[in-house]
Amino acid sequence: MIDRRPVVSANYGVANCRDVYYARRVARVVGSDHHWFDLPNGEWVKENADLHLELTEGFHSWIHAHGMSVLPSIRPLMDVALTGWGGGNPRGVPESPVPPFRPAGGDMELMGRLFHLFNQHYTWPSVTEEEEEVLYTDPWRRSLRGLAFDSLCEEFRRYGLHRQDLRPKYFRIRNLDWRFTFNLVTFARSHVEVRFPLFDYDFFDFVYSAPSRLRDNLALYRGIIQREVPRLAYIPYEYDELLPTTHRWVRKAHALAMKVKRRAKRHLLPFLPEIHTLYADYENYLRSDLREWGESILFDERTLERGIFSPAFLRSIWARHQSGQEMHTIGKIAPIMTYEMMLRRLYD
Repeated sequence: MIDRRPVVSANYGVANCRDVYYARRVARVVGSDHHWFDLPNGEWVKENADLHLELTEGFHSWIHAHGMSVLPSIRPLMDVALTGWGGGNPRGVPESPVPPFRPAGGDMELMGRLFHLFNQHYTWPSVTEEEEEVLYTDPWRRSLRGLAFDSLCEEFRRYGLHRQDLRPKYFRIRNLDWRFTFNLVTFARSHVEVRFPLFDYDFFDFVYSAPSRLRDNLALYRGIIQREVPRLAYIPYEYDELLPTTHRWVRKAHALAMKVKRRAKRHLLPFLPEIHTLYADYENYLRSDLREWGESILFDERTLERGIFSPAFLRSIWARHQSGQEMHTIGKIAPIMTYEMMLRRLYD
């Protein structure tokens, strides 16, 4: 007998974020048994930091422990989780761009652009090349200078046998998804069995056999959504809040309405509640709930005695973050914290 109970769906985050808002709308359309788990503060990070570090062995910063705290609650709800992980890979989705495969400057220009994307775009912006000059103490500065870019170039050479239009895409899949975001699957599997249908071999081969001009055409994907799940075509993308419908005038009218709404919100109705783009406020966590925890790692004697990171830089970047006047400084701080936590756990 076929079990026809509704499929279970779940998501987590603060109540006024896009993830929660749009997940609830999608669940209503598809009729899933939906569960939402609130994240009222940053205490969950400290409570799960040790397990996250153990499962990912320091290769995954604590600001990417997405959903770690809700896994015990999700476990009784499902035996197998079908994840959309890697869903942006079949095409150059707007939130995860891949450079054109024939830049005017050749491979060196391409690798320079890839380096920028990996360092500043695909996750929270990390330290810049200028900041790297003052990040380390001597002799670490001299021995590490330029190694990050050199390692990227060496890795990219492995993809030279592939078609030109596929080389940067395969590079991104291997080095962003499999080596980085796959850690999300790794720690999720500590509680539930995870499957990722968008990495089905037949599907993958079919998608990448198509010409890039077809594969990268958003109209194709909107057409599939419109044909297969038409009601979902009228729920906006989370990242830009535009409709994935093939009906051009509907899409344009909705885009105009969203533009007017944003301007009205900014200038006329600033008191209306904001729908935040992130499910958790890591930036402010480190200024409040996690401030003492962060200081206990960055400025502990063990960290400073290693002689790897410049104490002056650590104090400077911490002050910049605590001022609240600069965005995304947490992407520069959290990896340093995670690296020190890894050293304490695996080497000390």
